[in-house]
Amino acid sequence: KVRRSGIRLSYTWCMGGLTFFLFLVLTLTGLLLMFYYRPTAELAYQDIFALREHVSIGVMREMHRWGAHLMVITVWLHMYRVFLTGSYKPPREFNWNVGVILLVLTLLLSFTGYLLPWDQRAYWAVTITTGMLAYVPLVGAALREAALGGGEVGGATLVLFYALHTSVLPVALALVAAWHFWRVRRAGGVVEPPTDQATDECLGEIDQSPRHSAMRDQLTRENEERNRQQGVDGELRDEEIGAEAAEAFLLVSLFAFEGKHQAGKVLGEAGE
Repeated sequence: KVRRSGIRLSYTWCMGGLTFFLFLVLTLTGLLLMFYYRPTAELAYQDIFALREHVSIGVMREMHRWGAHLMVITVWLHMYRVFLTGSYKPPREFNWNVGVILLVLTLLLSFTGYLLPWDQRAYWAVTITTGMLAYVPLVGAALREAALGGGEVGGATLVLFYALHTSVLPVALALVAAWHFWRVRRAGGVVEPPTDQATDECLGEIDQSPRHSAMRDQLTRENEERNRQQGVDGELRDEEIGAEAAEAFLLVSLFAFEGKHQAGKVLGEAGE
């Protein structure tokens, strides 16, 4: 059973669901494009031009291209949200590594698809990118040749990238994504935001912390020194010093606890 607060849009951003939806869209549009594309050096560019100018389902190519860009963005945002909410912590730390694998597969899909239009931009982008592999110590030349399917970007490279883009990488991504979803369910679903009770427990731990006591003592000494220099009689009440200490300590330590995203709310209430 998943709490409604754990799946609300303001908490999850729905980035995981959007990424999976875009993957389904890319799979469908990619299958349609395979009927009109021939991965040869002589015909690839002509087929892309025909898809764009003459074929009635040419819009599928634009949907596929923009969907690929959006999928890369949503994967990054999903991982950013997971990091902000601490969803990478036990018992989900291994699933974070699975997510990193999905990120790499997504980037590889985007990279291999970049060459398929077989225009000047695609040709030189792949030439420069794969050329970086040659600088890897000892095995650089072998890596570059394996990535290109030969000594330079050519027909063999196009066929290699086409096979990876349409067969190997999509299947691998689908299998790893299924594993990712299963591990989310195994861990009890999406990480839920802390309740007000969890926030109260967090503040209780802060109040009993030795660091909080040390900061409280420091504020007391600073207040006494300030009064002595200004010739002011009297001291702050004990509860006022405690409030100042708690507010200062929250600024530097509240994010270490599970209620870290409640910091703004707690500080705002303390100011009132």
